[in-house]
Amino acid sequence: MNGTLSKRCLLGVLIDYLVIKYYPLKGAKTMGISKSRMKAYYDTYMKVEGRTLDDAYGRCSSAKKCAWESIRERMVKQGGFGLSVLHANSFNFTTGYMYKDEQGLKHFVVDTMCNIEDVLVSEL
Repeated sequence: MNGTLSKRCLLGVLIDYLVIKYYPLKGAKTMGISKSRMKAYYDTYMKVEGRTLDDAYGRCSSAKKCAWESIRERMVKQGGFGLSVLHANSFNFTTGYMYKDEQGLKHFVVDTMCNIEDVLVSEL
């Protein structure tokens, strides 16, 4: 397969990712990311901008690759740039990227396993 995922495998991984992402465990509470935590993520982003999944893990699971690709596609649709891994452990990773809205205001987006948070850079 030349290091690529088959369509069937990719679909399975994507379904698993979406189930985890959008249907958290029963009783689990998802809360937004605090402003102070967003500021900390932004500071990290400024230090590690451009850090890829391969930089963070070397080798990683197909589920992580699929999640990364999903985040990258969302970033591209928003006209974003600078997708970077902010934090990684053996179970999951957190990413950040930037984009400019219609008024030219710069936004910072953080994607964790449980939350996607979008904030104006000027508010950090």
